[in-house]
Amino acid sequence: MSQTSSKAGSLLRIRMIEEVRNGNLAPATQQHCLWNNRSLARDTRTAPNQVDAEQVRAWVVVLIDRGRAPSSTNSILSGLRFFYQDVLDRSDIIRWLRNRKRPRRLPRHMTETEVKRLLSARSDLRYWTATVLTYAAELRISKTVAVQISDIKADRKLLHVQSGKGEVERMAPLPVPVIGYLRNSWQTLWP
Repeated sequence: MSQTSSKAGSLLRIRMIEEVRNGNLAPATQQHCLWNNRSLARDTRTAPNQVDAEQVRAWVVVLIDRGRAPSSTNSILSGLRFFYQDVLDRSDIIRWLRNRKRPRRLPRHMTETEVKRLLSARSDLRYWTATVLTYAAELRISKTVAVQISDIKADRKLLHVQSGKGEVERMAPLPVPVIGYLRNSWQTLWP
């Protein structure tokens, strides 16, 4: 590498660091953006500011072929977009970039033994009741805390969840044993 291209590379790196900091990105994200550029330059044997769209596309394809997960690839694509749009003002190089779809996985459910162990770890009746309600009605903690007595429709075996995920109200089914637990807790805590 000649002295001139080394200087140009240094200036580009300094500009990249300045833009990353000005973008108010987290330190880990800043490091990731710089790593992307080093990796691109190493693999294409071309300075990142001299790479053309086909070289970037081929590099991304190689990363995918190496087995990069969609979330990892999407992170790299985000760094490339930042570099070419915000630092170099060359969005023509990355206009074709599309995030990869992440596979949807089913959530892991707890076994009966795990649920019993979780509940037995709660000694305070209020926390035990909140844990049962959270698990049985599939609530988030913030929604469990917001539950009011009027939200429990015991006769219909339902719980009214106000402004749930996405600010959508819903009715969550309540198993009969949970309604019994709620009644017992209410009578014990507020006789």
